[in-house]
Amino acid sequence: MLTDKKTATVSIVLENEKVPNVGILSLVLDGRGYPACVIKTVYFETVKFCDLIWDMVKFEGEDESFEQWKSGNICY
Repeated sequence: MLTDKKTATVSIVLENEKVPNVGILSLVLDGRGYPACVIKTVYFETVKFCDLIWDMVKFEGEDESFEQWKSGNICY
C-alpha cells in the first residue's frame, strides 16, 4: 500500500558514479518485485554526509530521529 510516507530519499553517490538527473522517472518495485509506482526526480542536491541535518533526511519516512537515521546509514 502506498501512503506518501516517503517523499524523499538520501543516497550515497560514490566517486565516478552517475548522479540522478532532474526529470528522470524511476520505477519502484514492491517487496515481491512487481511495479508499485513511478517516481520523478524533481530536485537534486549534493551534500556531504557530515553536513546533513534532520530537516533534510526526515522525509525518507523511515526513522524517528536524526540519531536513528544516522546510525543506520553509517552502517550502510
